[in-house]
Amino acid sequence: MSLHLILFMSFAATAVMKGLGLSSLTTIIVGSLVIGSYMAVFPYLLRNASKNIIKSDEYTIAHASMTSYILGTYLGKVLGNREHDTENVKINDRISFLRDPNVATTLTMLVLLLVSGLVAGSDYVSKLSDSKEYLVFILEQSATFAAGLYIAKAGVKLFTTEIVPAFKGFSQVFAPGAIPGVDVLVLFDKSPNSALVGFLVSFFTGVACVFLFPLIGLPVIVPGIMACFLAGGAAAIFGNSSGGFRGAVISSCLNGFLLCLLPALTLPLFSFLGAEGVTFADPDFTTLSGLLWLIFRWF
Repeated sequence: MSLHLILFMSFAATAVMKGLGLSSLTTIIVGSLVIGSYMAVFPYLLRNASKNIIKSDEYTIAHASMTSYILGTYLGKVLGNREHDTENVKINDRISFLRDPNVATTLTMLVLLLVSGLVAGSDYVSKLSDSKEYLVFILEQSATFAAGLYIAKAGVKLFTTEIVPAFKGFSQVFAPGAIPGVDVLVLFDKSPNSALVGFLVSFFTGVACVFLFPLIGLPVIVPGIMACFLAGGAAAIFGNSSGGFRGAVISSCLNGFLLCLLPALTLPLFSFLGAEGVTFADPDFTTLSGLLWLIFRWF
């Protein structure tokens, strides 16, 4: 049910295989088989972990960072402690409003944007805001981000509620026992604390990589806010399900590292696109592209 991911992955696979000089027919056949297999196998590998979070087997997760989720779930199980669940963190009654994920998201983005604005300087922020008051502009952007996320989560929840029963009717006839793979946003309302922890850990891990990579000769990959929020938050949710708070931190840290390392390593593979410095962020795009390059560079 995550057809947009298939489209994006097709772009990545096509760029790699055409860049290696493969024919259009070969690219179409191989790309279709590889991407189709991936979208069937990886959600299946996440099925048990998704079931632990969702508390049912109605659907599983199909997203572009399933590599991170699988590794994070395993590391959380090995290195974490499920007894220390991130969702059970006690919060003082005076700040209990922070339990609302929309409030927490708004305040988190407010802090991040304030810090970013101070670093960028008032002149640059003034250009972006059309001379609007600095604090008002930052607050508006923080609220807009939180509102957009709320709408996206509500839309995915509504879509899932409607599509799962319809899919069951379809699967009973054509694929008995099959379940749909849906977008990762359906998990965020189930584990809001983990999602917030994952976003922060993944983002700051990416920032650390910005300073680390030049020292080891790798190109700098600036972490994307949405990639850190969606993939990092989901990675923490999976890590928390198998290893509690420690598992959430480890899983989201791994995700933040992969969001920078894999694009840096695969950057030359996408030169066929004709734009310098173009790459894909999510781990599954870059992992699959790297595997295709390793295999078909010999043909």
